[in-house]
Amino acid sequence: LYGLYMAEVETDSLKKATQGQYAAAAFYLYEKLISPFGNRLDSNLIIIPDGDLGYLPFEALLTQKPDKITRYQSHQYLLLKHRISYAYSTGLLRKMKEKSNPADAAPLKPFLGFAPYYYGSGDNGASNTKSSSNRPLPHSGEEIAALQKQFGGHAYYGATATKGLFLSLAAQYRILHLATHAAANRTKGDYSAISFGLLNGSSEEDLLYVKDFF
Repeated sequence: LYGLYMAEVETDSLKKATQGQYAAAAFYLYEKLISPFGNRLDSNLIIIPDGDLGYLPFEALLTQKPDKITRYQSHQYLLLKHRISYAYSTGLLRKMKEKSNPADAAPLKPFLGFAPYYYGSGDNGASNTKSSSNRPLPHSGEEIAALQKQFGGHAYYGATATKGLFLSLAAQYRILHLATHAAANRTKGDYSAISFGLLNGSSEEDLLYVKDFF
């Protein structure tokens, strides 16, 4: 019992230390990266990160030091001041802004969600027959079901959420939401990938690489 008690104390101490490190780093990075621009920033903030900044979730930066590091609900996140989105070059951003659909084009559908690692049953009743040992994401189905309820559109779960289906449908929708696993390749960025579960009859994952998007 004493050993269990000491393990719990050590875990709690580590948790508090981690919380303190996050609060300090999040405020420090805000002061270095965002604060110098002061009131010149619009409520809509588009960030084009470079290098390791591409791994930084700017939404989670803190605009003030928290009074209590454990009360996350009271933290002053940057997301509360700005609607944040990302682009990866000024050239691509310009092309996105210039791109427009012909006036006679059919309106895009609102939402498409995929949860290939959800092993329960989605709102559409589709069950997943894949092995539950394959890195499940237990709440990913509820995640896209809630978004589908809010936006409309369509959602696919488990074995039905394939890469082929995604590629055939993606261009028809305004919002794409993938609740799945992904991996970054720091040496060869084109080989960073999003996973659509297992290929049929194998243990190999069906991956969509960055180079495929281009």
